[in-house]
Amino acid sequence: MAEFVGLQSDTGLKKLIEATESVNELSKQLAVKEKELEMASRKADQVLADVTASAQAAEAVKTQVQKVKDKAQKLVDEIAVSCC
Repeated sequence: MAEFVGLQSDTGLKKLIEATESVNELSKQLAVKEKELEMASRKADQVLADVTASAQAAEAVKTQVQKVKDKAQKLVDEIAVSCC
């Protein structure tokens, strides 16, 4: 009976050691993944900033093009009125 209890204790102790080792390994993997996630988050933030800047630049160009189009249409309208 004492051998059985001793064997159970050894088995339980081995399982605790294995669990501790697993937790330690998972903690290391988690630290690596957190760094990777932080880097990916920074890259995503940079991409978002770039896209926002590009969208603002495109909007500025669109505004300028609309102004030129409006002036051209005004000239066409003036020419049409004055000639006919």
